Amino acid sequence: MMKSNCETFNEIIRILIESAPSSCILLSEDYEIVGCNQNAVSLFGVACKQDMLDMQIIDLLPEYQRDTQLSADYVSCMIKDVKNEGNIKRFLCARDVKGNLLYLEANCIRITVFEKPYIISHLRKLGEDCVGCVNLKDNTMLLQKLEVLAYTDALTGAYNRRYFMECAEKEFQKCVKDDKPFSIILLDIDFFKSVNDRHGHAVGDEVLKIIAARMCNVLKRDTIVARYGGEEFAVLLPNVGIDAAENVAWRINNAIQQQQFSVDGLKIPITISLGVCTNNSSDETVLDVVNNADKALYAAKNAGRNTVYTY
Repeated sequence: MMKSNCETFNEIIRILIESAPSSCILLSEDYEIVGCNQNAVSLFGVACKQDMLDMQIIDLLPEYQRDTQLSADYVSCMIKDVKNEGNIKRFLCARDVKGNLLYLEANCIRITVFEKPYIISHLRKLGEDCVGCVNLKDNTMLLQKLEVLAYTDALTGAYNRRYFMECAEKEFQKCVKDDKPFSIILLDIDFFKSVNDRHGHAVGDEVLKIIAARMCNVLKRDTIVARYGGEEFAVLLPNVGIDAAENVAWRINNAIQQQQFSVDGLKIPITISLGVCTNNSSDETVLDVVNNADKALYAAKNAGRNTVYTY
């Protein structure tokens, strides 16, 4: 007898989740918990698997959030990130059914079963390795570490995209209210795929680190610099007009191209393309400015790369 899709799905879940040594849950794209193993049931103190399958991931978050870095919005952004990137690692604050706080490392993978998207999340409880951590809830240093990890790109040390957009939204609203200019720079490494293909991803990672470091060297200390995605970076410039923002972009460009990149004895020529945009009266949201900076970036790439274009 041929198995139904439901039976086959349950068998796939059993293979993917039940045998996992860590706590493991499966989420639908609507944040519903559609699968879990016994380790996850024990982690959250749920009576049985069926009780957990009747929940949404939001049900496992603390009712009181100490700040936005450990919030429902953060989990929503995390789920969107794994949908876009396919495989991510994040740190978050959750709670068990008794209300006890849990600080977790979540390794999330996007999969497709019967043409439907799902997210497998392997969860590891933090704190067991913390020497002297008698009460994890009161461990300020660990909380600070979680917050830093929540908004930092682990590879380059720059901010991540989510934190950049949070800051950009706040600064945009403030600049609009005060009738001040608001600028964003987006930059992309030219032909970065060829670097990875020719020299390997380890060398590519080192190039990304050097890019981030050189950018920070030519910018003011409090400037928000983020790895926006892959080989793309973003710079936030509140209260800066288009001419000054373009000058900043050229400083970054010169810092990248004037000195060759040296990685493991290899001399690698690297250039970048940059797009600059300052808000105008037709921009209703910060995404309008970001999208226009992106258009300027692609204009720079279409013009031959290694240049700056303004929108």
